[in-house]
Amino acid sequence: MPSRRQFLAATGASALAATAGCSLMDDGDGIRSDYPGVSFEDGWRSFGHDHANTRFARDATPLSDPETASVVEQPPSWTGTTIADDRVFVSDDEWVRAFDTASGELAWRAETTGKFPPTVFDGVAYTPTDSELRGFDADSGDLVTRVEFPAEVVTPPAVSNRNRRLVVALADGRLAGVGRYDRDVWTRSVWGNLVTVPATHGAVTAAATATGEVYVFRTDGTPVWRTNLAARDPQAPVIGDERVYVNGHYGTLAALSRRTGEVVWKHDEGAGWRALALDGRHLYSGTGALDAHSVETGEVVWSYGPEDANVRCAPAVAGDTVFVGRDDGVLAALDRESGDETWTLALGGYVGPSVAATDGLVVATGYDDGGTRTTFVVQS
Repeated sequence: MPSRRQFLAATGASALAATAGCSLMDDGDGIRSDYPGVSFEDGWRSFGHDHANTRFARDATPLSDPETASVVEQPPSWTGTTIADDRVFVSDDEWVRAFDTASGELAWRAETTGKFPPTVFDGVAYTPTDSELRGFDADSGDLVTRVEFPAEVVTPPAVSNRNRRLVVALADGRLAGVGRYDRDVWTRSVWGNLVTVPATHGAVTAAATATGEVYVFRTDGTPVWRTNLAARDPQAPVIGDERVYVNGHYGTLAALSRRTGEVVWKHDEGAGWRALALDGRHLYSGTGALDAHSVETGEVVWSYGPEDANVRCAPAVAGDTVFVGRDDGVLAALDRESGDETWTLALGGYVGPSVAATDGLVVATGYDDGGTRTTFVVQS
């Protein structure tokens, strides 16, 4: 693993300074300042909805009437689900399964060694299997592509630069990128194991390691900066237009300058157990209560903490609604601006560690009333 000096020497101090002083948005993506992340036509196509890990389905019409909703239980998904092309995808580190959204019937399954749900784009579901990244036709499950890496692949890909490059984490402590068309693979060593899904936005990739290091690279593998937050086991980083957001165990929640890695603000209180969500104005973290933080200061704008339950769940933001699970088995829908409870729906014994949401559909991981892992599919 490289020291800080070795990391900076990879491109030279002058090159790094030049990179830090220029805009990292000069790649022609045209992402509007009011929407952090990559916009998809529909669905929840990666672990964090988009490749910036915002967990924000801005244009979705959220499920609004739980009284008429149907609830179907599917096999468990260890960390979360993806939703795309009329399929719900779950993964349990042995199998990736695709279910028909309307009927709930199993459409196909394939072997995997990844604990995260597949990334789905252009009709292909990408999932790791040992040292390969495999792509399956999202509709039929047919194997349509495979890419070999120099070590075991542990995450599905984040996709950058208009879907031209795929970035994954490797089990030997390296970040790896591959051209979608030229198949040229680059790798970069980092300090500490990579155990969460990387994030991409525009021309940059962010990754966080188990030792609290946060890295930003250009999508061709060129190092930009490295910052140590002294946080244990950070969750998947989130990239906004100006900042990178990271949370870890023991209460670390931080916003870093996207261009330099400098700490803009940092709070050491109650954040870190679950993935964050970002809607441009608020940063959401669920660690006992669901807190909506100001992206400017990190201060709590509103907090949702029912008296008889805890929130230890990565939320999903769909349109004007925030969905989150509780440890009493309840799915809650909250007003995005105020945090007021709009409705609740009892699903099982526990809802978490994550929720995904699209038009009229919420998919939540959790446990049923008997304590068995399951995936709840709730739709109108």
